Amino acid sequence: MFLKYKVISCAIFQPYIEYLTFDKEQYVFTFLEISQHNQPKKLAKAIQLEIDRSDENEFDKIIILYGVCGGALTALKTRSIPLVVIKVHDCMSILLGSKERFERLTENNKSIGWSCYALKKANYTNDSLLKWQSYYDEETIAYLKEMLSIDVSYYISLNIPLDDEYLDSEKQVLTGDLKFLEKIINLKSNEIVDVYPGQRIVLSIDDNVIKIV
Repeated sequence: MFLKYKVISCAIFQPYIEYLTFDKEQYVFTFLEISQHNQPKKLAKAIQLEIDRSDENEFDKIIILYGVCGGALTALKTRSIPLVVIKVHDCMSILLGSKERFERLTENNKSIGWSCYALKKANYTNDSLLKWQSYYDEETIAYLKEMLSIDVSYYISLNIPLDDEYLDSEKQVLTGDLKFLEKIINLKSNEIVDVYPGQRIVLSIDDNVIKIV
């Protein structure tokens, strides 16, 4: 039986998809703008719209390639096609190659700053910085970034040619791993869970990050 999957994904993963090993004939990708992370409620609506417009006669499952992302994930539901969601807080865990590595890195700093090729190309600025730019001068913004530890501290390199554009200018480089992303796409990761019609996604206080009820 030939199965087909729709992937609703943050555009942060778009540059890396071609480097993964999977049967591309089985997948249809929809990429949403990275900037929507700044407004989780609008992001949830955008993802839900893509879920609702998916044809149940065409797709067997819909892979939601997002983390919790400010709670956007918990607002999602399906009327017919099962969803596949990931038990991670955000995209950084996926690009680093594991949830455990993300937790070790952020153990002493929950708001660690980071970037990658896709964020650089999109000129992404998080919502806090956008608001500060409306009220403060550059010196004050620099102070706030330092105090709150949200300045970009690391560049995640996935060891692909695209990274070469930025590696020379980055002081702290973390080597990422695309195997986690590849396992998610191939539905072979232990960090994914199905969501069926009538079920809800809720936050969990344990290492699972989310649970299905």
